[in-house]
Amino acid sequence: MPEARREGFNLDEPCLVSALDEMSLWSAPFGMALLDEIPYRAGMSVLDLGSGTGFPLIEIAERLGASF
Repeated sequence: MPEARREGFNLDEPCLVSALDEMSLWSAPFGMALLDEIPYRAGMSVLDLGSGTGFPLIEIAERLGASF
């Protein structure tokens, strides 16, 4: 794996892309548990940094809706 850090990842590799797709499904229950602890309120601003596949961002947007 140290080689991957030096050379980067080949996103044309189907096996890697498949693993990345499944990673968000595997981690979703843990992310949901964390998001359940956030005290959402009207007018709050949310900044998502480095969410990978975007699962947290999409879930937070659904929870806040257009009214926030």
